[in-house]
Amino acid sequence: MNFKRKILLASLILFCASSADAQPETYLQPFSDRLIINPSFAGFNKNTNFHSGNQYYSVSNEKAYNLFYASFDTYSDKLKGGYGFSFQHGLIAEQNTNLTKLGMSFAGFEIKTANGRIVPSFSTKVALAGKQWFTYSLDMLFARNHSESSPPGKKFIRYFMLEPGTGFIWDTKNATWGLSANLPLVYSLATDNDENIKNPGQLPLSLTFYWAKKLSGNRNGLESSPFKAFPEIILFYNEAFILSRVSFNIEQIDKIYGFFLQNDFTNNIHCVGGTIGYHLNQYYLKLNAGVGIPGISDNMGATCELSLNISIPPVHYSKIKPWAPKNKLD
Repeated sequence: MNFKRKILLASLILFCASSADAQPETYLQPFSDRLIINPSFAGFNKNTNFHSGNQYYSVSNEKAYNLFYASFDTYSDKLKGGYGFSFQHGLIAEQNTNLTKLGMSFAGFEIKTANGRIVPSFSTKVALAGKQWFTYSLDMLFARNHSESSPPGKKFIRYFMLEPGTGFIWDTKNATWGLSANLPLVYSLATDNDENIKNPGQLPLSLTFYWAKKLSGNRNGLESSPFKAFPEIILFYNEAFILSRVSFNIEQIDKIYGFFLQNDFTNNIHCVGGTIGYHLNQYYLKLNAGVGIPGISDNMGATCELSLNISIPPVHYSKIKPWAPKNKLD
């Protein structure tokens, strides 16, 4: 019960920090939530995971976006695969549009290879977009019948989106890499559309590439684990934006630290930043923060992401643990 309360409390704190503008469809992608990055991470290594985070990204003095996200995934012996659920909420600032997105994914039918395994997956997400509630309230109070309402239009509910997707992860002893793809299908629910989206139909294909190298320390030529290092590359590609991050994190007994380079090729903003975090048993709390590099960036952008990860490894019952519940086959 205490464990569930801690999860709910952490999510509530992070959600309360998400009152700023958010844009989940463009420029903002959660770098710390691997389930949202690739559905093949559902129940990865038979772990049970909970992720929650709040991300802020400033493109310029006039544009700033904020995103809240949360996900849960676990492994099922009956399904012989992992499944997960995700939640994202935010505001497309330029369009005064709120977007709430729910997703579910399944990863299974593992394929063994000579040096590892391939985990395929599929996912689906549904999203409902509506006019930003504060702007809508002002229009209802002050706008006259014949006066123009604020963008994107007068009607509150804007559009519905269905986003099927698929992906795979190739996990080896030395590295983990994969690719995922989403094909959003949007259905307009308003006739007074001013959104900068295509008419009801298919939106551009979105691709996500993930790569991570597995490193561990050694001492006097012997294998040891005084630290674990995680070089990582994440690339988001869409017709509307291209965003990448290269990071290097080091995990010691109870500390996490590192650095990253984030490139927003669409807005020509290139940020350099650092990572600090705390690790206690299955709890991971991390803060990523960076600023744009003067001279090579069009604007002095800034990025910040606070994330909480709870990862519970599987428990293998055996006769060595006489207190463990008996297996039905025994």
